[in-house]
Amino acid sequence: MTVSQKPRKPLAMGHTQTHIEVRPSRSSGYATQDVKHDLYKTGDPDAPEEIKDGNGEVAVDLCKRCGKAEVELLDTQCSGSKK
Repeated sequence: MTVSQKPRKPLAMGHTQTHIEVRPSRSSGYATQDVKHDLYKTGDPDAPEEIKDGNGEVAVDLCKRCGKAEVELLDTQCSGSKK
């Protein structure tokens, strides 16, 4: 992973704004790929009963691959393996 900081224009009271850029390292030996979560949908035969409402519809977002749910899905990529 490569991290680079680029100074920006000075702000009030002697502070400066810094732009931080993070990129995966190409020297890591493998290609990085964003893996999106695969969520259960209403009608999926393998959807757990715990995430369904009284009508049998999926009511809770749950990833089929990694098992993360709801808030855990917001800022993470799918690891592809359940905890």
